[in-house]
Amino acid sequence: MEHGPATEWKEDAKTSKFKSKIGLWMFLGYTVVYAIFIILNVMNPKLMGKDIGMVNLAIIYGFGLIILAVIMSLIYNALCGSVEGKALKLEKMEYRLHLEEEHRLKEEEERRLYIQEEHRLHEEEEKRRLLDEERKSHEEGEHK
Repeated sequence: MEHGPATEWKEDAKTSKFKSKIGLWMFLGYTVVYAIFIILNVMNPKLMGKDIGMVNLAIIYGFGLIILAVIMSLIYNALCGSVEGKALKLEKMEYRLHLEEEHRLKEEEERRLYIQEEHRLHEEEEKRRLLDEERKSHEEGEHK
């Protein structure tokens, strides 16, 4: 039973470049730390076998790598979440400005239509007044 995704995931062009850049830098940093671990194990196994407390340096370094990966993932998540939050706020603000602009344009159109209607009514009233004056002058001319 394939139900498809529960939510729609789309790539945000505004933040994806930043997230990729941060991810690549963090990957590079972790790769360097891991490469040092491998090189030390290969080049100087006695150093890595040195006991520190109840465990050797290799175990401490290995757990350090795991903890570093978790910390880096939390940092990545916090940075990306912050950037996405700012992008979302900006998007909402742009949308609000768009709605305000639409509302302003609608009000201007309503004002323009109101003025046209007022002008039309004024012209009709002026025509009636002129017709009334003409009729009155015509009636006065018949009475004389």
